[in-house]
Amino acid sequence: MTEEELQAIKDRADAAEKGPWRAVSFQLYPLGGPVTWTIEYGPEDDKRDCFDPMEDPSEETAKFVAHAREDIPRLVDEVLRMRAA
Repeated sequence: MTEEELQAIKDRADAAEKGPWRAVSFQLYPLGGPVTWTIEYGPEDDKRDCFDPMEDPSEETAKFVAHAREDIPRLVDEVLRMRAA
């Protein structure tokens, strides 16, 4: 992982909504409708939906989430590589 790649990951994490984040499931329709997930963030007494169907997340948070599937495995691989060295 290059310094530029690592810095890009850090920048995305720093720009995203502050945590803690929680994954929360809910039913779209009452009485057995499909279950979907949303992300809540912020302190428990001031929870906000990151992906409320009526409100888009900030661009920075959307970028962070979109890259997480690639960023997290790469960071884990880097930590394992460094520990093995």
